[in-house]
Amino acid sequence: MKKQYKINQAAFHITYVCTHHCPMCYANAGNTLKHPSINKIYNVVNMLIKWGIYDISLVGGDPAIYPHIIELISYMHENKIKVSVLSNTLDFCGKKDLIVDKVDVVEGTIHHSLADQHDAFCQTDGAYDNLVNNLKYFSDHNKNIGIVMNLIPYNFDVFYQAIENIINKSINVNHIVVQRIIQFGRAKNTSQYEITPEIIYETMEQIERIEKDFKIKIVFEDPLPLCSIDDKYIKYMHPCEWGISKIAVDYNGNLSRCGADIFTHIGSIFDPDINKLWNNNQSLEDFRNKKYLPDTCLKCNKLKYCGGGCPISRNPEIGFSCDYLKRNN
Repeated sequence: MKKQYKINQAAFHITYVCTHHCPMCYANAGNTLKHPSINKIYNVVNMLIKWGIYDISLVGGDPAIYPHIIELISYMHENKIKVSVLSNTLDFCGKKDLIVDKVDVVEGTIHHSLADQHDAFCQTDGAYDNLVNNLKYFSDHNKNIGIVMNLIPYNFDVFYQAIENIINKSINVNHIVVQRIIQFGRAKNTSQYEITPEIIYETMEQIERIEKDFKIKIVFEDPLPLCSIDDKYIKYMHPCEWGISKIAVDYNGNLSRCGADIFTHIGSIFDPDINKLWNNNQSLEDFRNKKYLPDTCLKCNKLKYCGGGCPISRNPEIGFSCDYLKRNN
């Protein structure tokens, strides 16, 4: 019998408006775009509920500046949805107090250990201090706090310092999510955000120190091939869950296999039978069967735990391919 897959989590892109201008933004987010109507958003939320998806992360753009974010989170809370928010600001239109008891997980993206370097990267003065102050607010209210860091040449050598600085501000960090940059949006057709074995080595040493010193859970959202790291670091990795148990959806209802790929659609949340779509889509089948991997990966005894790394790590427009970080063995 063919294996059946179930969607457990969804990343919901509720807006592509953002006050920041990060040079590698996969969504080409910016402040010249327009927010969708709240009715569009409600229609998608209702379909997610219909299909039994009650673990939803609000992403963007910056979801925390969506003008109806308070009503949206209240509606999701009323419908027993676990609500996570990933934001550059965590501003919530100046009304954090109205949703602090209704949001379950709050995550902020940090680009550097130094405020001025963070601000320069996202091209927004005061961005670091604003985000940190908002993280402190939610931490003081005992929310589940996550720090998201994109692993790139710009910041790999300050990972430890970046987390230490946040901890020293009495922010109780529950988890750290490490992401890699895929060539979408403003990062399209450039390799300047790719990482090297040397970067991996230095970063993993810092991650081990972070776990030891601060007892924080660390997860790579975009996992590395296990052959690219020492065995002692395998505990931080997991096979890619996108297309297995996680899906991305935008405010028009378009479904994507990967949270970083909002351009390749596999169907619609309004499909008459999303479970059938999820288990019969050819693109998903191609990802799950791993036939795009070389024989060395397919025969590796760690493939079950590795998954081959990221299948769209380079030139994603051509489809799935071997992660550029795989060792030549």
